[in-house]
Amino acid sequence: MEPSAIFKTLIQKHSSEIGDCSAFVSSTQSISYKKLETFSSGLELFLRKNKVSSQSPVLIFLPQSVELALLASALIYSGVPALITPTGIKAHEVDQLLADYPFSALITSEEFKDKLKKSARFQDNVMNIEIERTKFSFYKLTDEIKTSVDFSWLLMTSGSTGKSKIVMMSALNLQERTLGEIDLFEIRPQSKILNVLPFSHDIGFNQLLTSIYTGSTLEIFTKRLPVEFANRMIEGGFDGVSSMPQIWNNFIQIAKKLNFKIAHACYITVSGGSLPVEKLVELREIFINAKIFKTYGQTETFRSLAEVEQDFFVKNSCGKIIAGVDLLLVNENDQVCLTGESGQLLHFGTGTMSGYWMDQELTDIKMKPFGEIKIPVVRTGDYFIRTEDGRYQYEGRKDDMIKHAGRRFFLSEIETCIRSSNLVKDVFLIHVPESNINSLGKDKILSFVIVKDDVTDAPSLLKIYCTSMLETFKVPDEFIVCSAFPMTSSFKVDGPALLKLGRLSGNK
Repeated sequence: MEPSAIFKTLIQKHSSEIGDCSAFVSSTQSISYKKLETFSSGLELFLRKNKVSSQSPVLIFLPQSVELALLASALIYSGVPALITPTGIKAHEVDQLLADYPFSALITSEEFKDKLKKSARFQDNVMNIEIERTKFSFYKLTDEIKTSVDFSWLLMTSGSTGKSKIVMMSALNLQERTLGEIDLFEIRPQSKILNVLPFSHDIGFNQLLTSIYTGSTLEIFTKRLPVEFANRMIEGGFDGVSSMPQIWNNFIQIAKKLNFKIAHACYITVSGGSLPVEKLVELREIFINAKIFKTYGQTETFRSLAEVEQDFFVKNSCGKIIAGVDLLLVNENDQVCLTGESGQLLHFGTGTMSGYWMDQELTDIKMKPFGEIKIPVVRTGDYFIRTEDGRYQYEGRKDDMIKHAGRRFFLSEIETCIRSSNLVKDVFLIHVPESNINSLGKDKILSFVIVKDDVTDAPSLLKIYCTSMLETFKVPDEFIVCSAFPMTSSFKVDGPALLKLGRLSGNK
C-alpha cells in the first residue's frame, strides 16, 4: 500500500471495526472513530471541490484541542499537508507566515481570525466548519501550488538558532516515525495515550499519528498549571505520556511535596531535552511500574536514540540507536569516526525529513550528501562519542562549541559540572563573544541558574565549586540566579530573553 493512503485506510478500518470507541477525548468531549471517518470523508470532498490537494499546503491557526486533533487527522486522511502554528504564536507572526509562504488556505476560528490583519490574500469565507460546539472558518488564499518536493506535513522548528524553519515530511516519513513510536513504547490497539505537548511539536504530532494508526485513544490535556498536570497524573486511566524536562521538573517538585506514587502508567518519556540523573531517579521513585525512556532527536529526524532507565547512570549517554535508524559519526574532514572518537552525528533512514520548505539553500547545508550514500542524510550539528557497547555519549552542539581564552570547547562540559554541584535545579549557559557589542563586556561565559530552595549565596558557592572542578578558562564569568527561565513556543529556553536579564542583572 502506498504510504500516502495508509492513514486513510486505517481510519476507515477503525470506523468499521471499533467505530464507537473513542479516538480523541478531553475532560468534556469525546470523538469516536466513526465520527472521525465521517468528518474526514466529508472534508476530503470539500477540499477537492475547492481545489485543495496534496500540492496545496494549509495553515492552521487554532488552539490545542480535541477539535484540532479531529481536523488534523482529517487533513492527513485527505492527503493535504498542513502546518499547525506553535502554541503561543502571535497574530503578527501568523500574518508574516502568510506573507512569506504560499499557503493555499487558512483554517482558524472567528476569534483567532479577528486578531489577524485584513490581508489582501483573504477572499470571502468559503465554509464554516462546525466541529462539536465550535465553529472554524476556512479561507481560500491561493490556487494549487506546484512543487517537485514530496511532503505530506509541515512542522515548524527553531532548533538551537532561534530562527524559525519549516520542516517537510513525506508520507513515508510519517509512517516510519509512527511505526518507530509503536515499536519503542509497545503501543497496542485501544491503549490510552495522554497528550500534553501541542500538535505543532513533533512529539505531540507523533502521538496523534500513533493513536490513529493503532486505533488507540488520545486524551488531549490542555491545562498548563503544574498542579493540574500533577492531578491528572494521579487520576490515572492512561498507559503512556511523553513530556519535556521543564514539565517533569515541576511535576517532581509537586510529587515530593505531596508524597504520592503512580502505579498505572506503562511508560513515560523525557523528550526535547535532558534531565539530570537525580531527577530521572526521582521519576522512577514516583512511577513505580512504568518504563522510563530518555530520547534524543531533532524535528528534522524525529527520534534517533533512546535510553532506558538501567543506562541512566552512564555519563552523558543518550542511549542506543532506535530500530530502523542509521547513524554515523564523522569528523571535520567527513571521515567516519572510530569507536571512542568525537564526531558529528549524521542521521539516515527512518525519520529523515524531505528538507526545509521554501529554503533550498539551508536544505543543501543541513542535508549535504555523505560519500556514496544515496539516501537522504541529516547533519544534526550534535557531537557524540560512540562507546564499545553501542551507546552514544553526548558532547555538545556545533553551535555550542565556543572559542574562549584562546581555547575551543563545548559549553555542555560546564553545564554538566554545574549540575553535579547539587546546588541547582536547572542551568543554561550563554557565551557572549568578543565580537558581540553589548553592555556585558567582552567574551564572557554567563551561567543562568535556578537554585534549589535551601541554597543561599549560590553565585559564590558555584564559583568555588567550578573553580575546583574545571580548568580556569572554563569557569563562568558570571552566575545569574533566576526564578524561572523564559521559554519559547516550542518549549525551549529563550536565550535572547535570558541575555537581556544578564544585561540588567546585578545578581552575579
